[in-house]
Amino acid sequence: MKTFKSLLFAGLLLSFLPKIYAQNDSIQISGALKGLGNKSVWISFSDDTGVSRSFKANATNDHFKLKLPKLKQPSMARFDVSIPRDMTATVDGHITSNPAPRLELFVFNQNITLAGEALYVHLAKVQGDEENNALARFKTSVYKDERKNYDNSLAMFNAKYHGGKAVKDEVLMAEITANGRKIFEQQRNFIQANPDALAAVFLLSRSQNIYTAGDYTKVWNNLSDKYKDHPLAKGIKAYVKKMSSTLDGVEAIDFERKDKDGNIIKLSDYKGKTVLLDFWGSWCGPCRASHPHLKELYSRYQDKGFEIVAIAQE
Repeated sequence: MKTFKSLLFAGLLLSFLPKIYAQNDSIQISGALKGLGNKSVWISFSDDTGVSRSFKANATNDHFKLKLPKLKQPSMARFDVSIPRDMTATVDGHITSNPAPRLELFVFNQNITLAGEALYVHLAKVQGDEENNALARFKTSVYKDERKNYDNSLAMFNAKYHGGKAVKDEVLMAEITANGRKIFEQQRNFIQANPDALAAVFLLSRSQNIYTAGDYTKVWNNLSDKYKDHPLAKGIKAYVKKMSSTLDGVEAIDFERKDKDGNIIKLSDYKGKTVLLDFWGSWCGPCRASHPHLKELYSRYQDKGFEIVAIAQE
């Protein structure tokens, strides 16, 4: 009898093991998005092997649940809803579309909850692990400006393609630009204050255009080593390496080309002078338009060691 009970217990334990394993090997993303109704939600990300994965689930009265596999390292994910959010219009029989931004978050090894509005899902509040909480702090600081940017962009799109009467494009564009500058400044501050956060690496990975090469390299070097080998850092390292030859104080890469008369011109021939390399083409209207100004600069500063080397790209 005792042996039978032991066997029965062992059998019951084995029957529960798959469920226990499944619970320990997965995470859940759940939440409520106002206006979602019974529409679907989906998420996509790359797993630990670099393979792209996507998951989809239907919501019930704005509420949803998604079950995902746990990962060994956090992965950047994109989340969206199936309600119409793109700015789309048909003009003269042609469809013009501007895709709406998606919610960006990290998928890792802990459950995540979302809350917000379906229309503004890219601004939904994300709570979960340390990395998502850090990114959420940044998003909270820019929420109003991000939402205003989106609303203004939608107003501009509708005014242009639907004939709506909105504030003039240039006024909206000025507001979008001003808000964008605020966001960039907040982003700089966040990266500097959170050198251990994956969110800092993520934001820096798409911010090359708001830094000089020197500042970008300095910010990267000041981050901790925690995520410097993360896939999100791959593009940063490649950019820093590429721009290393343009940093202040670094000797310029020498090159030589033939001028219009067939003479060899070397950059090193101008060592000790201030040299402007002007890459241009006869097909480039703005390039040609800049020539009178360049001639003016040359005549003004030539006697102070200023030279212009124009390199035509035909």
